[in-house]
Amino acid sequence: MDFSKDIRFHDAIADEYDAVVLAPREAATARLFAPLLRRLAAHAPFEQMLDLGCGTGHMIRRAAPLAARVTGVDHSAGMLASAQRMAAAHGLAHVRFEHGDLATYLAARPDHADLVTAVGVLHHLDEADLERVLAAIHRSLRPGGWVLLAEPAIEDGMAEPAAITRWNQASLAARRSHATAEEDPDEAPLPLARLQVAIARAGFAPVLQRRGWEIYNHSEQPGLVERLRIAWLQWRHRDTGFIYACLARKA
Repeated sequence: MDFSKDIRFHDAIADEYDAVVLAPREAATARLFAPLLRRLAAHAPFEQMLDLGCGTGHMIRRAAPLAARVTGVDHSAGMLASAQRMAAAHGLAHVRFEHGDLATYLAARPDHADLVTAVGVLHHLDEADLERVLAAIHRSLRPGGWVLLAEPAIEDGMAEPAAITRWNQASLAARRSHATAEEDPDEAPLPLARLQVAIARAGFAPVLQRRGWEIYNHSEQPGLVERLRIAWLQWRHRDTGFIYACLARKA
């Protein structure tokens, strides 16, 4: 695939990505990943973690304490610059970054990692590249290694619950947008069944799977009441939603 449009877009939005994309989702995202990270923590420490398509480094921020060495890989120089600032601000001296194509990076490093994270990456790929990248992730892991994936994934007939729509209409996300004029990259939610089949076909055995809806913060630093309301919406609509997270092990 040609990722030039994707690179231009993410270079252009890198400095505002956290404020526009990550911050409005933070409370719900943290709850989505919490049980997966707890499961990984029970098997930590890991010797080497790879974060593929690391962007500004939000998964590194969450998972880096689980590994002795961490490498973030991304083809956007702008996003990597933001990730480097994040790592420095959080004192993550054991984290390094690589600029380049993730498939090329993986091809050169079989049996390299104990943990691979790839969040919001696979839905940028076509079907053939999806299977190739998952197979490359499998080869990059040592025996018994772990992969944590999370992607927008859809099923026929899915519709956002009205209570979540009403909540999101008053959220930070409704009041923020990118200032960039760059054309959006080619990306689309993955059919859930196809993604699950591809994960299994690559040789992974799912250990823990989560579903969730995009539920946005109303404030920059949500207080207890706001966090409880987000938690209640997640609980009320549990096991549904177009965000799919999967923790799997190399079979």
